[in-house]
Amino acid sequence: MATRADLCWLLNYAGRFEEAVTACTNALNLTPGHLWTTLGKVEALRHLGRAKEALTSFSSVAPEGSQGPVASTWMAQQDPAVGLNDAWSWLRSVVSEGRQPLAAASLAAILGEQERAMRLLEVSWDSRSMLIAFLAVDPRFERLRGTPRFESLLSRIGLRS
Repeated sequence: MATRADLCWLLNYAGRFEEAVTACTNALNLTPGHLWTTLGKVEALRHLGRAKEALTSFSSVAPEGSQGPVASTWMAQQDPAVGLNDAWSWLRSVVSEGRQPLAAASLAAILGEQERAMRLLEVSWDSRSMLIAFLAVDPRFERLRGTPRFESLLSRIGLRS
């Protein structure tokens, strides 16, 4: 499953979002609810402008019980993009910045919180997070591309000359 989930994300990194949706869907047919794969599918759908499908996928991994109503609220949104943004905000609230700084940085970047995202990227680099090697192509950081601080970090990592 890890290999299938990684394929899903590698296709996202390559900007091949339709193929990523297919790869993620195939993997999720084997292991429904796998979080990393589901988030890969959500990310691909988000880039394809298919917010309602992304939101449906996202709500499939919302925890039962106390978070169940949260997923229902997302789905009830008039605008699926607003519901998806709320879902990302919820996920950010449960991700530990101290233990998962790169994941937290990606959520901050998606939500347009550039300063927070950059601070967490610095922490990710300092702690040598393995997935930071994909920073230059990770679609979750598209809003940061071209900013001096982001480009400087890419240079320090060795992803820009």
